[in-house]
Amino acid sequence: MVKEFMRFGTVVALLLMVLAARAADCIWLEAENPTHANVQTAPAVPTSAQFVSGGQWLNYVVGDADVEKTLPKDGTQFEYAFTANTAGNYEVWMRQGFVSQRGPFQWRIDQGDWQQQTGTESVTDLMRLEFWVEIAWLKLGALDLTAGAHTLQIRIPISY
Repeated sequence: MVKEFMRFGTVVALLLMVLAARAADCIWLEAENPTHANVQTAPAVPTSAQFVSGGQWLNYVVGDADVEKTLPKDGTQFEYAFTANTAGNYEVWMRQGFVSQRGPFQWRIDQGDWQQQTGTESVTDLMRLEFWVEIAWLKLGALDLTAGAHTLQIRIPISY
C-alpha cells in the first residue's frame, strides 16, 4: 500500500492538464492551483523550473509513516474548474513528472465515469530535468464538452 501511494505521489509532483478541441480552443490548467483538494497542497519550485509552465508544479508527497493517518480513506482528490468557450470534442492531456515512478490514478470531467490510468500508458515528449526527475505528456483521452463551466477531477484511490 505505502509503496503504491509513494509511486503515485511522484506522479502528482508535476501535473498539468490541457484540453484542446483546436489550437484556438485550448484550455490550460495549472495543476499547482487546484480549485479544491482534499489534502493540503502548495506550489513547489523544481530544480529546473525554467522547463515547467509558470516555474512551479504540484508536489504532494507523504512519508511512509504518515500514509494511514494523513491520506483520506476515499482517496486523494484534486479538482479544477474550467470553462469551455466552445462546444466540441476535446483531447485531454496531462504533463506528469517522475514518469518512471508513476502509478495508477483516475480522472473524470463533471460527474462522468471515472477513467482509469494504470501508470503504464505510453508517454510522449519525455524530458529529463535531472537524475530520476523526468517529465512527459500523457494523453488521457477525448470527450465531447458543451460550452460553459466544467470540472476536471483527478483521484488517487487508496486502500488500506
